[in-house]
Amino acid sequence: MKYTEKLNLKKPEEEDFISVSDYTDNMEIIDQAVTDASQKADDAASAAASATTAARNAQAAAREATGSAQSAIIAAEEAKKAADANEKELGNKVTAEKGKGLSECNYTKEEKNKLAGIQTMQGTDGEENGKEGLVPAPEADDAGRFLHSSGTWSPIWLEYVTAARLMKVAWNGGSSAVIIPEANTGNAGLMPASIYDRMRTIQSIDGVDFSGTETVSHYAVCDTSGATTAKAVTITGFKLIAGARITVRFNYANTATNPTLNVNATRAKPIYYKNSNIPAELIEQYTVLELVYSGSYWYVVGNMNILTKGDSISVECFTAGYVTSMGQEVQFCIPVSTPIVGCSSVKIESATGLQIRQNGNYVYGGNASTLVAASSYRGVINRNMVSVAATMPNTTNAVNNAPCGVRAALKLTFS
Repeated sequence: MKYTEKLNLKKPEEEDFISVSDYTDNMEIIDQAVTDASQKADDAASAAASATTAARNAQAAAREATGSAQSAIIAAEEAKKAADANEKELGNKVTAEKGKGLSECNYTKEEKNKLAGIQTMQGTDGEENGKEGLVPAPEADDAGRFLHSSGTWSPIWLEYVTAARLMKVAWNGGSSAVIIPEANTGNAGLMPASIYDRMRTIQSIDGVDFSGTETVSHYAVCDTSGATTAKAVTITGFKLIAGARITVRFNYANTATNPTLNVNATRAKPIYYKNSNIPAELIEQYTVLELVYSGSYWYVVGNMNILTKGDSISVECFTAGYVTSMGQEVQFCIPVSTPIVGCSSVKIESATGLQIRQNGNYVYGGNASTLVAASSYRGVINRNMVSVAATMPNTTNAVNNAPCGVRAALKLTFS
């Protein structure tokens, strides 16, 4: 029977008898060998892990040691700088001398005592001089004050003495004043009290109160319907007094006869143009009228470029006419460029008369230089035209029921 070199396992030869125990012994030896090898491997792995941890700890310790070394180097450098600075300061020291302080300026004890003796400034009471010293520090509530000769911070303010017309600069215990003259034609100054009293009293300007606190306006818009006779408007501060003056814009065309105006419910007053009620059709839509109150009526200010009741005009025109009534009457029309408003009749008078021609002849005793006055006239207003019927004093050369040429120089008065 032979045996293996490493584990000493039984190694039978051909002539050896092998029993079961031989195999069992070999297996036990192998199992024990495997167990021992596994244990050694575990021990080796544990030892390797411990070595790795130790290596890492050694690295951390090395880094910490490096940081400490660097900090030590920096601290050493700072200490050296501080030592150098101290050495420099020590090099600038002043050696003490008897009777002197440690100053290059030779600051003596006498000078020190002089400074120590300075006190807060003391003001004067008007009988004795004050004492020089340090200016007292102002308190928080001394803002806007000035340093008074008494050595205190004093308030200052302005006063005006009305009776004496004095403007005063005042402070605690005193003042300084200047006279402000009263204004007149030759000098600037304050408004006299009498004028001030009048100015602060509310006055009416053209019927509207003026107090100096509000804008004065004389303008109003009338929204009363055209068919309503009593027109109404509102103006702030208005008073109905003679001379009151307003401007009114009418938003609707008037169709009422003899319209009136009521301002701020101060009673309706007739609106007059010239010396009679304003013609209804004269107030068109959006017409703006300036009116002045006479004490009884609202009068339209100025002329409106119309012909109305009481107006007269002189006309001279050349027109065509017609002879009728047995040659006694001449009929013709006179165009009027100015609108005729509110008139129902017209009075016609000769200025220099009529010049009538038929068939190349002057009629009714007239000639190239002579006009003939009619015995009477009748007139009818037709919008902006006046139809005239003139009764002539004779029938000389007249051809009845025949056309004629007319030169008319007449005066027209409307009513």
